[in-house]
Amino acid sequence: MRNKVAVIAGTKVDTQMGVDYLKSKDPSLEPFYYNISPSPEAQRVFQYGDEETKKRIITNVFEDAEQKGIQDFFIYCNSLSAAFDFESFAKSRGVQVVTPIMVYRKLASEYQHIAVIAANCLSTRNIEKQMWDVHPGIDVTGFSVGAFVRAIERSMTAEEMAEFFHFRGLIDFIESNGAEGIILGCTHFPHFKAEMEKLTDLPVIDPADGMYEMLIEGMKS
Repeated sequence: MRNKVAVIAGTKVDTQMGVDYLKSKDPSLEPFYYNISPSPEAQRVFQYGDEETKKRIITNVFEDAEQKGIQDFFIYCNSLSAAFDFESFAKSRGVQVVTPIMVYRKLASEYQHIAVIAANCLSTRNIEKQMWDVHPGIDVTGFSVGAFVRAIERSMTAEEMAEFFHFRGLIDFIESNGAEGIILGCTHFPHFKAEMEKLTDLPVIDPADGMYEMLIEGMKS
């Protein structure tokens, strides 16, 4: 089985989270670190930028990784995967790519009403669209909270975030609207998953586990 993986994310923080996640799952993997932007603000500018610029930057990343013998790409960023068609791009290059969006499509048939907490509205919208394409009529309650990302980048602890951002009120609202689960629609957000799980019996879904399963299956081929 291949063991080299390019981890691509928005900033240094979430890219490192992706690297750490893969190392924790399988120490034999050799993750390579590729962050697209120096900050959350710069990443937002990139994601809302023109397609030609995005394709040029992504192409440079893929070419660098491929020169290192990497055939497997782990897109550890929800909003980034919403801003660029990585699946078509990877197919054209003959390499494997795994993104959070691919996991959400698999989850769509399991829920009638799901809550999504993402980093920006582009990501929230794309998660809803991908799930709707699989399960027309699915009810998505969406939240775009860039402040969560900035807090994590500033090293705020999960406990501090739960108090400062009133997670109890957020969970109460989600539950009162009948959601059957909560998607952490940003790869920064597993940082506070355990704190949310203390406040609800609803499943709090981190797409990384599903991504890892897809990655390993593809690396065997």
